[in-house]
Amino acid sequence: DVDQDTPEWKYEWRPGPEGIRLGSSDAAAATGVSKSALPVALYSHIMNGRPDLDKDDEHDEMTAKKFGKIGEPHVCNIYSKVTGFELKKGGYWTHKKYPNHYGCSPDRTVYSNGECIGILEAKTPEHIYNGLKPEHLCQVMFQIWVTEFGWCDYVASAIKQVDPSAISNPDTLMYRIQRSQDYINWMERRLQKFTHCLIHKKPPTYRTAVEDKDPPPDFIPTNLIDLIDYGLI
Repeated sequence: DVDQDTPEWKYEWRPGPEGIRLGSSDAAAATGVSKSALPVALYSHIMNGRPDLDKDDEHDEMTAKKFGKIGEPHVCNIYSKVTGFELKKGGYWTHKKYPNHYGCSPDRTVYSNGECIGILEAKTPEHIYNGLKPEHLCQVMFQIWVTEFGWCDYVASAIKQVDPSAISNPDTLMYRIQRSQDYINWMERRLQKFTHCLIHKKPPTYRTAVEDKDPPPDFIPTNLIDLIDYGLI
């Protein structure tokens, strides 16, 4: 029941008892999926105590982090209207087998008839991108792996930053990301490699998964609207 960005989450749950617990936002860099953050950069960030480079100030211009907090409830509202599902706060989860090393905070948990059936990842980009970003797929699959749910619904809405409620029908992507054991096996192997570096305090020498010739398995998400139209949810 710990909320994201609270002091308890920031200083106790996110780093874990050993100070090296990875979260879903770390997954793409740790596995080498990210095109903008190398594993060694994430390693340095964690070993330096995770300084908040994007720390918000009340006088700062609107940052992606700040707008995410403002826009997220509107994205969740769009999802609920489309699916009819009830949403609750995501809380904090630790991996059953590796609780000290991996944990995540889903944006929401998804309920149907009082039963928790899945999780939700909400994004608030300025413009809708062409399909699901590889970094976001890795983030979502990490959450599925940690929480042990069978799927995570991914929703991205291009909501106007000044006033998220100003656009009644924003451009929106909706995918259902089903659990892929092939992807999770690949991801877990890469994550363990990174965690080994943290434990032994040895910076990773590998770079991206593509450069390592170890790319993630192919994965095609399911259009959530198609599932609804065909009566499959």
